[in-house]
Amino acid sequence: MDRLFQLRASLEGPAGQILWDAGTTNSVRSVIRLLRARYGSEGQAERFRAELTARRRRPGESLQSLYQDICRLVALAYPGPVSSLLGIVGRDALLDALNDPALRVRILEWEPKGLDEALQLACRFEAYGKTPSTNLDGTEGDRDRHRGHPVRAMTSGNKAVETDEQLRQLSRQVAEL
Repeated sequence: MDRLFQLRASLEGPAGQILWDAGTTNSVRSVIRLLRARYGSEGQAERFRAELTARRRRPGESLQSLYQDICRLVALAYPGPVSSLLGIVGRDALLDALNDPALRVRILEWEPKGLDEALQLACRFEAYGKTPSTNLDGTEGDRDRHRGHPVRAMTSGNKAVETDEQLRQLSRQVAEL
């Protein structure tokens, strides 16, 4: 009876609400059973599998935090002994969560064996993608060459066909399409 009284007295907030919802509980075991049913992960593996499948990287989220969340969800979705199959499930979940098919294929070409190797490759490729492309002479690559400079199409008579304003209008139309 003392254990039951102490347990009831220590429950606060939403956990304390269980006592109101449960009505009269006569034993510590029944209170613990109610707490496990509501807050425990037992019997909720299917829910965590669905979360793992639906998990996508949020804007601005680091690869490390995505990796940690995937690890947590894999552990909750597939309780029990760790196997190499769980590494593959985690790897695939991470690659799906990246939400970038080109990056996914690029990582899979390196045949990562598990989640950790996939994370290392994703970090490396993401870092490569953030650096500007440079030519051997140190100048910026084609991607950034014309940034900030008006581009004009020339005819055989060396007359400008499009003015800057026409180019802006065309750019707006393309953006709308």
